[in-house]
Amino acid sequence: MARISWPQWLMRAALAALGYYMAGRIGLAFQDFSPFVSLLWPPSGVALAALARCGPSVAPAIALGAFSLNLPLNGSLASAVAVSLSDTLAPVLAAVWLHRAGFSARLERQHDMSLLLGAASAQAAITSLNGVMWMAMGSALSGENLPGAAVRWWLSDVAAILVVATPLLTFTGSALMQAVKSRRRLLTFGLCAALALCGSLMFTSSAAHTSVLTPITFVAPVLLCWLVAHAGIAFGSLAALLLSAATAAATANGWGPFITGNDPAEALSLLSGYAATLALSTLLGAALSGESKSTEQRWQSALQGFDLGVADWDLRRRRGFTSRRWRRLLGDPDGRGTSDLQGWLARVHEADRVRISQALEEIRRAGHNAFRLELRIQTDAGWKWFDFHLRVAERGRDTTPTRLIASLADVTERRMAEERQRLSASLFQHLHEGLLIADAELRVLDLNPTYSQIVGASRQELLGRVPALLQPSPDIVTRQQQAAM
Repeated sequence: MARISWPQWLMRAALAALGYYMAGRIGLAFQDFSPFVSLLWPPSGVALAALARCGPSVAPAIALGAFSLNLPLNGSLASAVAVSLSDTLAPVLAAVWLHRAGFSARLERQHDMSLLLGAASAQAAITSLNGVMWMAMGSALSGENLPGAAVRWWLSDVAAILVVATPLLTFTGSALMQAVKSRRRLLTFGLCAALALCGSLMFTSSAAHTSVLTPITFVAPVLLCWLVAHAGIAFGSLAALLLSAATAAATANGWGPFITGNDPAEALSLLSGYAATLALSTLLGAALSGESKSTEQRWQSALQGFDLGVADWDLRRRRGFTSRRWRRLLGDPDGRGTSDLQGWLARVHEADRVRISQALEEIRRAGHNAFRLELRIQTDAGWKWFDFHLRVAERGRDTTPTRLIASLADVTERRMAEERQRLSASLFQHLHEGLLIADAELRVLDLNPTYSQIVGASRQELLGRVPALLQPSPDIVTRQQQAAM
């Protein structure tokens, strides 16, 4: 963690303490529903998020917020201190473990999702066991109710941590801008509206009062996965938090499909499980989306490292995908001009179209799945030479290619260098003056036909030898001429 100034720490600590206390007051609003366990205990998620983002330095603020909540509830100063220390120590240990395990708050990897689940489970286990122990010592719980209360407490805390900590960990200004930017805004708000409609139908339909979990109850997780994939984990987890809060409030007032007779414990278990399902839906969607993006980034980095452009053409739908490097190489910024095979063929030089047509005709037959050609293609900078690879990725039932993968590499400079070399070699061979190339020891490396005619010796006879013209001479004038050469 980077060092921060005293005023910055004071502001973070104040926000952490206030956030913990206010979240606790919200959780206590549902205390009357169950005599032992709150429907959801949001402070657990606030504590883990604050410590994971700001570091252990805000632990005193978390302890202060926990003590402010526990003192009126426990009555005893010693009991309030003990429970507050447990409520602080558990998220501190979980946050430290996350940091050492390489946890990323962006939650873009399956590894991060597993770490958060493990931290939430461990934190909830510590707080639930400590809580029921002190309640048993204070005679608030009998021995027969202890195991059930511990399990419900643990499940409630896990659900609260996942539901509350996830948006607090991931929500940033850039994440919000990404979710609502112009090309994403319509679908983002549409999915949010669908979630709101789904929630209202859960608690206002006639089936919601029959103590039956209707199919509409399970639509929300699907919508959340879609929202996360489209708008990101921050926006999706915030929607899950709001839906969970509304579900808890409705259940506390006796509405909805989680009310089963007069048993609040069963309703609490159903609600906690549903909230955990909503949170896990966002985490799973984020992990899968993040892994997909990471794979694409690694693929793009590899292609850029080899300076390759790639296209994926679907011949049945006459559309395809082109990489950024492909579009840059061909001067096709939006990719529309070369997103299908026919559009790309229109850019190939006329002199090369016969060869490419023949190669395409060959791969239409089974057994011929790839070819490689060097050809000229029209770009925004004129005609350029490219090394072109094409491979059949899929074939239909009649063995006709239905999907092609193509790659391009710019070889214009190499072709130009080869052309210059060819011209130089042609000039060397056809020059009417004799030319000879020798090394530092005056041995012949190469010579043109004119030189061979002048001296009356073949090229094979002169290669590797010191010609008479370059051999040392006793004559002073000759040696001066040789030196001048």
